[in-house]
Amino acid sequence: MHERRKKSRRRLAFPAVVIDSSSGEIMGHIGNITPEGVMLRSERPVEIDGIFSLQIPLPDEIEGCSKLEVQAHSLWTQAASDPNVHVTGFEFINISATESRIIELLIQDSIYQRWIS
Repeated sequence: MHERRKKSRRRLAFPAVVIDSSSGEIMGHIGNITPEGVMLRSERPVEIDGIFSLQIPLPDEIEGCSKLEVQAHSLWTQAASDPNVHVTGFEFINISATESRIIELLIQDSIYQRWIS
């Protein structure tokens, strides 16, 4: 896979759940995040080239919001080393200035680890 990412991926310090806003179902957990997108770890594979409304409950209120709601495009998916886990890469789309700021604050304010590719 060709590496197109411009910024380092960050692993958040808290277990961030990702919910499909359309169904209300938990899709999985954030594996890592950048200002441009997120990697989801899930039990089921995610449809490729789909547009999803993702909801991420925040550990604390940020910019007056208790959850982050973003549109994301699923770019790729693959099985993880654990056969019960799939990982999917999403690119954020149509992100507002507030959503962008929340993502940046999550990355900056969390105790994070640099994800080594």
